[in-house]
Amino acid sequence: MSQETAPTRPCCRCPWLCLWLLGLVALPAIWLWVDPYTLQIQHALQTNAAFKAALPFIKPLGKLDKQVIALLLVYGVGLLLRRRLAHRWLALTLGCLLATGIVVNATKLTVRRERPKYEYRLVPLDGPDARPSGNRYRSFPSADTASVFAIATVALAFVPGASVPVFFVGVLVGLSRIAVGMHHPADVWGALLMATGASALVLRRWRPRPEVQAPGDGAPVPADPGGESGSP
Repeated sequence: MSQETAPTRPCCRCPWLCLWLLGLVALPAIWLWVDPYTLQIQHALQTNAAFKAALPFIKPLGKLDKQVIALLLVYGVGLLLRRRLAHRWLALTLGCLLATGIVVNATKLTVRRERPKYEYRLVPLDGPDARPSGNRYRSFPSADTASVFAIATVALAFVPGASVPVFFVGVLVGLSRIAVGMHHPADVWGALLMATGASALVLRRWRPRPEVQAPGDGAPVPADPGGESGSP
C-alpha cells in the first residue's frame, strides 16, 4: 500500500518580510558604525569621475515633479497596451507615494536629525554667506530616495522585471543625496525600509489581481482564483 507524502513546505513563507526585518535590524548598525564615515563616503563619491559626471542627471530623478512626468508617460503607454491595468497601476502608485510621504515626513518631524552639511559645518550657519536652514533638521529619512523606492515597489508587484532598473535608480538617487551632503547612509537605508514597508501595506490591501482572457471576449477580465466575488 503506497503512502502519500505530504507536500513539503518552504522554509520561509514570507522571504520579502524576512529580508525587510533583516534590513530593519541593520539600520541601527548603519547609523552607529557607517554614518560616522559620511564625509569619507561623500568625498569618495565626489571624486569618482563616472559618478561626478552622472550626478547632474541623477539628482533630478528624486524630485517629485520629475517623477510625476515619468509616471504620466508610462501611464500613457500603458493605456495603449492594457487600459485597465494602467488605471490600477497609476492609482496604486499614487497611493503608495502618498503613504510613503506621510510616514517619511512624520519621521522627519519626530527624529529631527541634522543634515550632514550642517552637522559638519560644510556651509556657514550664520553670517552674510549663510544659507537658509529651514530643512536643517530633516535628514532622516531621505524623501527623494523613498519616493523612488515606493515607485519601484509597485513596479515589483505589476512587472517584476521593470522594478530592477527603478530600484537601481533609487540606489543612485540615495548616493547622490549623500554626495551633496544632504543625508547620511542610514537616512538612505531608512528611506528604503519605509518606502517598501508602507507600499507593501498598501499593496496588501489593494493588491493587483492577475488578468485572464474571458471566453469570446477580447478584453481581459480580473481573475478570481478563490471563487469569491467582491473580494478586495
